[in-house]
Amino acid sequence: MRRIPGWEWGLVVVGLFLLGRSPVLFYRERIAELFGLPRAVGVWQDDGVVRATFVVVLLALYMVAARRCNPRTLLRQPLLLIYLAMAMASVTWSIEPAVSLWRVALFGGTALVGWYLGERFTVQELIGIVGAVAAIGALTSLVALLAWPDSALATNRIEGIWSGAYVNRNLLGHAMAIGLVSLPFLWTTVPRRRRPFLIAIGVLEVFLLLQSGSRTPWVAMAAAAAVGVPLLVVRKATTRALRPSVGAFAVGLVTGYVALIVQWNWRVIVDWLDRSARLSGRTLMWSVDRYYLRMQSWKGWGFEAIWAHPPTIAVAQTAYGKFPYSSHSGYFEVLMSTGWIGFGLFAAFLAVAVWRAFRFAWDGWDATSLWPLVFLVFAMFANVSDSLFYSSEATWALTVAAAVAATSAWRRRAAVS
Repeated sequence: MRRIPGWEWGLVVVGLFLLGRSPVLFYRERIAELFGLPRAVGVWQDDGVVRATFVVVLLALYMVAARRCNPRTLLRQPLLLIYLAMAMASVTWSIEPAVSLWRVALFGGTALVGWYLGERFTVQELIGIVGAVAAIGALTSLVALLAWPDSALATNRIEGIWSGAYVNRNLLGHAMAIGLVSLPFLWTTVPRRRRPFLIAIGVLEVFLLLQSGSRTPWVAMAAAAAVGVPLLVVRKATTRALRPSVGAFAVGLVTGYVALIVQWNWRVIVDWLDRSARLSGRTLMWSVDRYYLRMQSWKGWGFEAIWAHPPTIAVAQTAYGKFPYSSHSGYFEVLMSTGWIGFGLFAAFLAVAVWRAFRFAWDGWDATSLWPLVFLVFAMFANVSDSLFYSSEATWALTVAAAVAATSAWRRRAAVS
């Protein structure tokens, strides 16, 4: 019987937490203050301590993956491999080649971590890992609130907008939302004696999410529920008498109707979320993204290079009003990095992943089988207004993990049947 040692569980959970990006920067700054060391300078990816942390985490996970997994299973994700190859090739035409080389190495490395997670762990085990990472994020944010309230209770020096241990309120909210997405699945699998702990963590995650003031996670969770719940209902009502393609159509009809309701009441929903139609300035930033995309439509500017190039930063800063650390959308991030060609490959990878996750969920009997699809939908909607398909980003690793886990589980089930 397969048994995963405790140290491997710990390595994976801690590694994913550190790949949450901003906790590394947050505690790097706090430790620097305690010991009188220099503060991080410039963009977080360019700080030597932060870089070293990511390299150590990735190498440690690679060493385990090399011993536990078969590299040939990577060939089951050809579209992902082709996109990564194009991202690496973009270094040759990048506006900032050195930046692109470093960032694409991190992006590809994070994808390899996702492959290891999806290949090594079952879907149920992945849910437990995700829940544990979110719980650590919630607890360390609580520590940050008590120990460093000046930083943890503010975002971009604006007090009252909590960031916890995540520097930015949106990243705090996103991390807590990932934990909340995992809780219903954990509830069905953990022993009853552990459920009070799940309730306590869930209350803390909801509290931190509310205090962050971030609205994107709520929309992403609603989208995930709008797909997961109809699938569960249709699957049970039809006892899978429908073919998967017909089942997907039936679920799509229900989900599409929900989407129409949202579209018809968009203004009401935006007002209810206490946001403007400009989505906190994101629509302005997206116009800047489109401006640069028109200049390099097909191949892009090189992987994650454009917001490291001083001339383009200066133009965007004038139009946007502040430093554009990112495109404020994971999809624009892909477009700016590798153009429409790369975006087509990336979108095809996501589409295949969603279909395989749906097939796995449709043929399943328990709620756990829905998790890969629910997480993929959550991540795809979260990336509409936040850049999470990004180098050294835990969400990107988990997106790949969900795709790989759904593929492996579906193949095993098909082989048995």
